[in-house]
Amino acid sequence: MEEEEEVEEEEMEEEEEMEEEVEEMEEEEEVEEEEEEEMEEEIEEEVEEEEEEEEMEEEEEEMEEEEEEMEEEVRPYGSVLTSELGRRFGSGAGSTEAEPEKNKA
Repeated sequence: MEEEEEVEEEEMEEEEEMEEEVEEMEEEEEVEEEEEEEMEEEIEEEVEEEEEEEEMEEEEEEMEEEEEEMEEEVRPYGSVLTSELGRRFGSGAGSTEAEPEKNKA
């Protein structure tokens, strides 16, 4: 009888050890899954940051292009205005001193 009890005890101990090993393996697996998820999230964040940076660069380029277009549109008016001022007020056109002299006269 004692031998049977010893064998049973040994079997129970072995079973407990195996259960513990299985639990440890499951815990390790969970930790690995969590680490993998964290890495995926980091990669997603990096991708999002890169996309946002690209969008900002594109917007900046668009704004520069619009600014250049506006300058090109205004440039002819500027030269016409300068020549008209020169014709009307002489070489001092655009200076603040030329206008008061005209007003005095």
